[in-house]
Parts: sequence; structure tokens; C-alpha cells
Amino acid sequence: MKAEISEYRIEKLDDNFSYSFLGQLIDKRDVKVRVGGLLLELDYNIPGDINEGDFISFNCQRLDIY
Repeated sequence: MKAEISEYRIEKLDDNFSYSFLGQLIDKRDVKVRVGGLLLELDYNIPGDINEGDFISFNCQRLDIY
């Protein structure tokens, strides 16, 4: 979802490997989000009301690093 604040954040959630992220949408077509020095590619589409440059918040249950 679209974030109210413009900052980068990663927080560990109570589930084993779950995290909450706050980052900036860099590429809507390829669904790439910058979270500080990390560039993440998400597995799902971004809603139409969110544009490149907007800050978004999302949770993930698993993070794969390539």
C-alpha cells in the first residue's frame, strides 16, 4: 500500500522469516523497490493508484537473494 511517510525501513516480524518493508517504487513495470541500499523485485503487481517514485509499505513471508 502507499506509505504516508518517505523513508526506508526494514522491520523483523514475529513469524520466522517475515519482514515489513518501507521503500520507494523505482520501476512499476518490473515491480522494483529501493529499500535503502537494497533493490528488491516483488512477485506481485502494484495497484494503479501507486506511481514510480511513491513510497510503499509491504510485508513478505520470505526473501530470496540471488
